[in-house]
Amino acid sequence: MSESSKQEYTSVVDVYNEMRTSLVRFAYRYLKKPNDIEDVVQEAFVRVIHSAQKNEITHIKSYIFQTVKNLSFKQMEKAEYKLADSVGDFTEPGLLLDSQTLEQEFESRQRFELFCRAVRVLPVKCQRVYILRKVYGFSQKEIAERLDISVKTVEAHLTKAIVRCTDYMDEHENKCADQQEDLTRRLG
Repeated sequence: MSESSKQEYTSVVDVYNEMRTSLVRFAYRYLKKPNDIEDVVQEAFVRVIHSAQKNEITHIKSYIFQTVKNLSFKQMEKAEYKLADSVGDFTEPGLLLDSQTLEQEFESRQRFELFCRAVRVLPVKCQRVYILRKVYGFSQKEIAERLDISVKTVEAHLTKAIVRCTDYMDEHENKCADQQEDLTRRLG
């Protein structure tokens, strides 16, 4: 290893050690599983080291953050980050209000499961846009860049998703209400 390569390596290691906690928090914006976050941050470090050996990196911090972001996107595309797993993260008991009664908690879970079913029946592109916006919190511009579509198309998909999800949920809630009313009439 040449003297300049050793200096570049040392510089990257120093920056990585200084920023590690920030990188983990940054990756958490995209990934929620601790093992995935750790893997992405470590992989980013390895890739930056390799790049630094081949080329001079003028803005190491920015380069590391961008590498973490890119690897996070790749990780999100893997099978374990499909809607069922991502949406399942929101059903943790700790997210429900402690003051809820069991009946309220049950109704909340039912409504959330209905919402998940509504999202699953959306067209694929519409579903992707909606999940990136509502679950991962991407801006419309970030979604457009990520999916290589226009911001207007993103807006159209979001509008379609909201309308279809609302209609789906209303329809199914009305069916449940009708069934409940019918059951009450038969029993009462």
